[in-house]
Parts: sequence; structure tokens; C-alpha cells
Amino acid sequence: MKLRSFFFSPKGKIPRLQFFLGHVSTLFFFIAVAFSWALTLNFFLADTQSSEENPPEMVFFCSLLVICVLLIAYSCLCLYMKRFRDAGFSAWLSLLGFIPYLNLAMILFLLFFPSQRKKDQDKCALIDI
Repeated sequence: MKLRSFFFSPKGKIPRLQFFLGHVSTLFFFIAVAFSWALTLNFFLADTQSSEENPPEMVFFCSLLVICVLLIAYSCLCLYMKRFRDAGFSAWLSLLGFIPYLNLAMILFLLFFPSQRKKDQDKCALIDI
């Protein structure tokens, strides 16, 4: 599976280990974006104490970082959808990831709930006989 389809395609299923690795990598990327956002704001706000207007560079960098955060949110949504589908539930449950405190319970559920692949494979094996 390619990285682009792994992080940005809601189609398919992923097992628990791939979900864990994908979620950890998006978490590290989010921390890097948040850190650069803080550095950007600190750099530009230190220079603009006297003037009330924001410099265009600050607006550009903040807009770029907002786009990065939206891409990370979409990536997490795709990971949730794939994992819910793998666990045998509706992919619509992935929208619960945007509710604070409920998202932590959902992530723990997705990490520990077993896949339904073996049951699906067993059904296919019985049908082929």
C-alpha cells in the first residue's frame, strides 16, 4: 500500500498494527506542525508589537500551517474509517474522532478491538467448498 493511499484514501481496511503506526506518525507530524506554528507566531509577533497590522508573511505561514492541520485531520479521519471498517463497524463512526474526550476512547477501542478479517475469510472458505 502506498503512503498516499494509506493516509489520504478512505477506501479499504487496515489492521490494528498499521492503524497504530499510522496514528503515531500523524501525531508526530501534528506536533511538528504545532511547534512550527508556535515558532512562526513568536517570530512575527515579536516584530509587530508596535504596529497593529499583521505582516503578509505571517498570514501566509499561518495559512500554510492551517492547511497542514486540515490535512492531518483528514488523514486521521481516513485512518479511523479504514480501521472501523476492518473491525466490522460502519465507517461513519469515525466522525466521533472530532468529539473531545470521546476520541481518546475511540482510539483505544480501535487499537484493541480485533479485526473481523478472519471471520470474513472463514465465510469465504466455507462458500468455496
